[in-house]
Amino acid sequence: MTAEQSLKLFEIVNRHFKNEEDARLFVLELDNLITERTKEEAKQSTTKEDLVREISNAKIDLIKWMFGFWVTLVLLILANWFFKH
Repeated sequence: MTAEQSLKLFEIVNRHFKNEEDARLFVLELDNLITERTKEEAKQSTTKEDLVREISNAKIDLIKWMFGFWVTLVLLILANWFFKH
């Protein structure tokens, strides 16, 4: 929150509190809460590059598993064919 916003909020809140100290503490606590939430959201937000990297990794893993499945299936079919003859 900017200093101007804090001052406006203090003026508004000061009308509803019994003394200025309570209003000041309220505004400071609210400012701290907003700052903490903003920092947390910045940490948790993912960028487009992160999403693209995750999708690429998922595709690579899927291709690996599919290749392994098909190789195993072909080997089983060939083993079945050789042992029948």
